[in-house]
Amino acid sequence: MSPVNINDLDVYALVDADTDEAKAFTTYLGYWDAIAGVIEDRYGLEYHQPLVNNLKARRPVKKLTGKSFKGDEQVLRQLLLGAWTQELGLYAVDDDDPRLMLQNLWNNVYAYYATSRAAASFLLVRDRKAPKNHRKTLSALASIVEGSRVLPKPWSLACTGHVVLSFRGFDFAPDEVSNLAANSDPYDLLAKGLKTTREKRLAKLAEERRQSLGKKRLPNSERARIDQKLEPTTVFEFLWRARTRSNYGDPSMFYVGTLDHARSERYVQAVRFVTGATMLLFEVLVAQRAPDVVAEAGAHFISRDRTNISGEVLGERLRSVGVLA
Repeated sequence: MSPVNINDLDVYALVDADTDEAKAFTTYLGYWDAIAGVIEDRYGLEYHQPLVNNLKARRPVKKLTGKSFKGDEQVLRQLLLGAWTQELGLYAVDDDDPRLMLQNLWNNVYAYYATSRAAASFLLVRDRKAPKNHRKTLSALASIVEGSRVLPKPWSLACTGHVVLSFRGFDFAPDEVSNLAANSDPYDLLAKGLKTTREKRLAKLAEERRQSLGKKRLPNSERARIDQKLEPTTVFEFLWRARTRSNYGDPSMFYVGTLDHARSERYVQAVRFVTGATMLLFEVLVAQRAPDVVAEAGAHFISRDRTNISGEVLGERLRSVGVLA
């Protein structure tokens, strides 16, 4: 065979825009943008104080206040430090660095582990024990979305059925939109993301059930039964989907599908925005019962971070929470 001229990048750029990899990148970028868009719509670009105020005004959050944490403070501290350390990874590559294209693969991973550790810290102060694995954490969060009003939008939004399509928490029934459409309403596109995330999980569970029954094809009634028993599909489940897609999916979504640096920047900015707001959500909730632990751990982490990034990112959040001056 003839050698391939790998320097002929212009030729590749012309064909990459129509690849499955580019469509996959557009899809995930759109879903991250949609979550960020809902956060901006409800709390603004400078979301810190509006989100804190929203949370503290909620009756279930008020009920947390005044009940001091009786669990293991060392475990709580470790969860918080783990969450903040993972979040710092989102800033490992500067926005103008060409390596950002590949770093975005890992940014999905950092975003999930940061937010899931933060979520686990809240579950620890609420229940005095943290879930032991990812699925239990996601199920606990889905249960909160289903059974309480602790979480505001977009974290309270969910897809609750796929065989018979249904949603929870939306002010209006979402319209069906294309995952590739530009300028879609963020609520509609977020609903699309929740729907497809549920579809993928349902397909996995249905295949496991088919294999356990030893059947060539799973009856539609059995698929519907699985869907009915499945917990609500939340934003947290999408974060898990993005993380597993990065860890185990085709990585060419990033080095082929990104197409240009502007899309790399949009991606990381949306991921950071959603992650920061989600972290603040849980930091507020944890601080209702363990403010001293949050304050001490936050001051410890910021003081040892020689990049000074956490002083800007985490410091601003914890000042809005009221645990740091």
